[in-house]
Amino acid sequence: MNPSKNMNERQAEAAHHPHGPLLIAAGAGSGKTHTLTQRLHYLLNEQKVPPARILAITFTNKAAEEMKKRAGAPKELFIGTFHSFGARLLRNEARRLGRSAGFTIFDEDDTGSLLKKIGKNRNLPKETCGPAVLSRLMGKVKNEFVSPEMAAKGTRGLDPETARACYEDYENALKENNAFDFDDLIEKPVQLFRAHTDMLELYRDKYDHVLIDEYQDINAAQYELVRMLAGGHGNLSVVGDDAQSIYAFRGADFRNFLNFERDWPNAKIVMLEENYRSTPLILEAANDVIGNNKTQRKKNLWTKN
Repeated sequence: MNPSKNMNERQAEAAHHPHGPLLIAAGAGSGKTHTLTQRLHYLLNEQKVPPARILAITFTNKAAEEMKKRAGAPKELFIGTFHSFGARLLRNEARRLGRSAGFTIFDEDDTGSLLKKIGKNRNLPKETCGPAVLSRLMGKVKNEFVSPEMAAKGTRGLDPETARACYEDYENALKENNAFDFDDLIEKPVQLFRAHTDMLELYRDKYDHVLIDEYQDINAAQYELVRMLAGGHGNLSVVGDDAQSIYAFRGADFRNFLNFERDWPNAKIVMLEENYRSTPLILEAANDVIGNNKTQRKKNLWTKN
């Protein structure tokens, strides 16, 4: 394929992939956001995909705004974070979970206050079962799809039965307050899709293409949401770099990136290895360091700089 004026050959190959699963394995400084933006241009202008039938997910609001600006995205095209997409979905489906469309999203302070109250009501020791410990428990349950009992393993002072009771207290309190927490914005849509196949089919039919930025940083809940949304047509385009995963503290698992071909057997893989940011000496040092990682998708960064 001949490269476009503003893309190298590998970037153009990824941007012009017609359909089906696509993994863009991009090294640092290789223009992964630019490539994903050009893919949006291709789908809109060459493939003539209606804007409302494309779902583009980023990890931060800043990245979403940058992509919107670069792509000149029409308002019908959703470009946003996983959580903003989940919030939009729940506004439409909240009644299925006993909430109204005007629900509140609890922030860290709201959640902390609620968990402090739950701990006090159950006479839990602050030293070993304070709000921070309970918050990690709730996050693990919702981000990794494990039971409260399993999530409590290794937590000193919190037995499985108490963990289950605290989780139920927490979920009931959120419902009573017509609220969801931050993790609910991903976990609850997945639970709805699992419980209501008609709803899953509705959202699968809504989007012809799903694009994901920074795929190496998705956690189990985000992975499942993506898998379910794209499972009907398989038009899933993801970009990422397993050497730059930074959200392990939120349950991110870069193995989802490494296992892409297992999950999507007919996937096309495009490697972006030309670096536009660094000098050859810096890249040589970086390649030597990263090369010691035994669990990775091997890339060899190079530059014309």
